[in-house]
Amino acid sequence: MRKIVLPLFVGIVCLARDTGIGAATDTTSLSTAASPKARALTFAERVAYQRAIEEVYWRHRIWPKENPYHKPSLDAVMTQAQLEKKV
Repeated sequence: MRKIVLPLFVGIVCLARDTGIGAATDTTSLSTAASPKARALTFAERVAYQRAIEEVYWRHRIWPKENPYHKPSLDAVMTQAQLEKKV
């Protein structure tokens, strides 16, 4: 479990930093929500970020050794429509 949690945590922290979510926890800039930089994410951005999250989940999924086939790509198991519906 620890092998999965740490990379997932690091990925979420990086995602938060890159999207500016981490700025909301910065005590030096409490007025972040009122600043002109703060904005809502577009649907396309949300889909892209959800895709990144799903890729992390898929990369860390353990594939059974008993399965005679190789682990398929994320694209093979989740369509763009399924991803957009999830968002």
